[in-house]
Amino acid sequence: MPPNKLYIGGITYRIAEIERLLADDGRRKLSGNIRYDECEIRIEAGMDVQSTRQIIWHEVLHGILTQAGHCDAIKEQIIDALAYGIVDVLKQNPWLRAKGEQSNPTPATGESIG
Repeated sequence: MPPNKLYIGGITYRIAEIERLLADDGRRKLSGNIRYDECEIRIEAGMDVQSTRQIIWHEVLHGILTQAGHCDAIKEQIIDALAYGIVDVLKQNPWLRAKGEQSNPTPATGESIG
């Protein structure tokens, strides 16, 4: 289970796992969505950890782009590609994950990058 909140652009969003998450029309099944008016990211309950991470990144990207005024111009396929890419890059390169404000060495040279 993910933590119960995250921050996007200074706004705190709750993370809620929902059984049978549906679109606003009540017909389409969703894996996740972001509710700006409620400051909430909803994800389908019971997904595996990898799927949960990808869906949360997908919704975070929507949040970032919406706050910047660009979300309507970005297609879902691009958001999905970015979310999968970010999850994979962070998984394959743990040195890119921030740990506080400390410096992290680059894997090849040992030089500080932070």
